[in-house]
Amino acid sequence: MKRLADIGFEKVGRWVLVGDQIELELTSLASAERVLYAFISNDDVMYIGKTTRALENRLSGYKYPGPTQSTNIKNNSNIRETLFNGGDVEIWALADRGQLQVGEFKVNMAAGLEDDLINKIRPPWNGRDATSDKKPPKPRTSGNAAIDPKLPALNVDAAKPKTFEQNGDQFEFLLRKTYYDQGFFNVSVNFESLFADDGAPIEIRLGAGEQFVNGYVNRSANTNKTPRIMGGQELRNWFQRNFKINGPVQVDVLSKTTIWIHRPK
Repeated sequence: MKRLADIGFEKVGRWVLVGDQIELELTSLASAERVLYAFISNDDVMYIGKTTRALENRLSGYKYPGPTQSTNIKNNSNIRETLFNGGDVEIWALADRGQLQVGEFKVNMAAGLEDDLINKIRPPWNGRDATSDKKPPKPRTSGNAAIDPKLPALNVDAAKPKTFEQNGDQFEFLLRKTYYDQGFFNVSVNFESLFADDGAPIEIRLGAGEQFVNGYVNRSANTNKTPRIMGGQELRNWFQRNFKINGPVQVDVLSKTTIWIHRPK
């Protein structure tokens, strides 16, 4: 955080939880344009972004991300999880004061600084969106299974995935064209009680279980309030690489906020 403060970043607000939703509290720069912004938790820089729009308008996109807005979906999930676990997420920003100019052309300072800040600071929430070639850390492994202290061990043979050691409820759905094109799926009323409330983050394990997507539960899209599991662009791409339209997909529900989806056996 000090490195950002040294170049002029200032605290302009924070994220808070209101019920199950994240809400934005801005104390300054709400209408500023051409802004670099950062999300900071426990003095650690978690994410750096830029916007040419008013800062408040850009940040509002993280509250209700669309089904194809993968960056918004990821940050919504990251912010929500941090707040759910008792952490804080501050918002810091650096506004372009319009002082840099080459001839008659103004230099967008936010666009010019973003890449180098991400490369040097390596905020964890930027992940694959960062321009650096640093790869995300791999999970600890033992033999063929990835070890996660929160989840049972997974088999990583993509051709023949095995069930989790602690198996929960299971169901199948047909991959409709809208699911295939947009990266989400609906849960029938028979299984809706297995999922968390509207807006809750959900970890979607894919295929053999080694890959995952951070999504969220949407209970407002369907008139009967049954869950729509939103995975965005990453889930859409995975569907399109591995399934055909109207093909069957199996869902193993490990908890209200963790599922595993794969081909039926």
